[in-house]
Amino acid sequence: MLKSRVQQCVPTPSVVDNGGHFKGYNPNKLTPPPLRIYSDELFGDKQSTIDARGNTIHQLKSFNIEKMYNENELKASISSDSNGFTISKDAFRRAVIIALERRLFYIPSFKIYIGLVALYNYDPPSCAVQSNVLLQLVK
Repeated sequence: MLKSRVQQCVPTPSVVDNGGHFKGYNPNKLTPPPLRIYSDELFGDKQSTIDARGNTIHQLKSFNIEKMYNENELKASISSDSNGFTISKDAFRRAVIIALERRLFYIPSFKIYIGLVALYNYDPPSCAVQSNVLLQLVK
């Protein structure tokens, strides 16, 4: 009959000397104290659970690697034009801004009103300029 796990882990008094060390254990030697070998009967179900979780983690990591590969491939396709030449970030930004302005998704107020009148159009670009001008005046 198997002993409980607590009883198996606690050394019997005959194995321990008065100092609390295992008999035959010399701290000056490099050999560790003897270890108890646990059977698969005790940890079989735990090992199968650990293996299942490990397999799940490996699948998630492989999915993450595939995701990173797809993201890098997408970034490479965005950063190159139809001929395969790479485009700098500044050129890409300029191209996007020009495309947005052509489609009238947004137009900076300075292009509409031309001059200081644009400060009274309280869209985000003019608010930023207005706050910077006021900060400079306060200083």
